[in-house]
Amino acid sequence: MNSDKTIVVGVTGASGIIYAIHLIKGLLASKACIYCIFSEMGKQVLAHESKNISLFSSPFKGQPIKDYLMKIAILNHSNSNRLIVLESSDFFAKPASGSFQHDGMVVIPCSMKSLASIASGLSDNLLLRSADVCIKEKRKLLIVPREMPFSRIHLKNMLFLTEQNVIILPASPGFYTMPKTISDLADMIAARVMDHLEISHNLGHKWGEMKEI
Repeated sequence: MNSDKTIVVGVTGASGIIYAIHLIKGLLASKACIYCIFSEMGKQVLAHESKNISLFSSPFKGQPIKDYLMKIAILNHSNSNRLIVLESSDFFAKPASGSFQHDGMVVIPCSMKSLASIASGLSDNLLLRSADVCIKEKRKLLIVPREMPFSRIHLKNMLFLTEQNVIILPASPGFYTMPKTISDLADMIAARVMDHLEISHNLGHKWGEMKEI
């Protein structure tokens, strides 16, 4: 696969960091260039959830994100130059400007606080500012909310963003693909995100391609 697309990936403090990791892995395999922004709470959730060694192989201990992704074999020396990790406090980074051309942004997983901030136009960190830029510049923005149940406030925020042409893609993996592992389920979410970004991938089978078990 070969992609010349540039994608912004925002990772907030919602549970489900595995979805972001699998998306980054899929985008790298597609040869896309990635600008990645972890919120500070996103890093804390990564430190907590990566203690599950069966899913992450090694816990995150606060090292640079690229170093950690190298350690868990998401990055290697041949693809590391295609991942640019930005600090959430860096308002001088490229995605903060409408003049920076890219092919879409994904907030995965998206906390309800970040969802509300994006819906309200609040931009007090680079992740939120980058999402705000996508809306004002009419670029593709995908939000992968991770919460249950949704309150009326959450649903109103999602409806409002949908009316701004934001794609709401909940982290609701299906089972019709006959997943065998949690990683298979995470791949399905990453695959649906990449489908909407119009990037080809090998993250599982599409409907009609599956063999009966």
